[in-house]
Amino acid sequence: MVVKSIHMQFIQILMGLVAIFLAWVLIFKKPLIFKLNAFMRDRVFTDQLVLFSGGRIAFLLMVLGVVALFSGVDLVTRNQVLGPRSASRIFERAQDDFTAGNYDGVVVKCRELLQSNPTNQAALELMLRAHRAMGQKNEAHEDLLKILEINPHYSLKNNSIKKK
Repeated sequence: MVVKSIHMQFIQILMGLVAIFLAWVLIFKKPLIFKLNAFMRDRVFTDQLVLFSGGRIAFLLMVLGVVALFSGVDLVTRNQVLGPRSASRIFERAQDDFTAGNYDGVVVKCRELLQSNPTNQAALELMLRAHRAMGQKNEAHEDLLKILEINPHYSLKNNSIKKK
């Protein structure tokens, strides 16, 4: 999964706000529309085409602005760092799910932990065990490769997960 940088997210939010502002100007600032109309009439279009397409352009800019704004805000809020207490509670629930055989729940919770801290070896190990238990060999192999990137001396026999 590709994670966008925080700078790209704020640029996306800024673009959304600019598009909404432009749409607002086109809707509510009639003198600006007439100046734009004169410029376009002299340079490109006829009067009717500019007047009829101005509303469409404003609507399009408004929609694009709202989409960009909400997707940028969503990405900013989704990538927030979990506090240590929240992370430990999520990990404990993931371990409980593993004990109960709810391996899909384990994977979901471990991915949430890894979004906040991609080098969380315990979450990777638990997700590896869940993928192995579900028979998902490719995913388990990817988990193992990620663990080995973090800890080249990792051994499956001596993992850091405490069994309940």
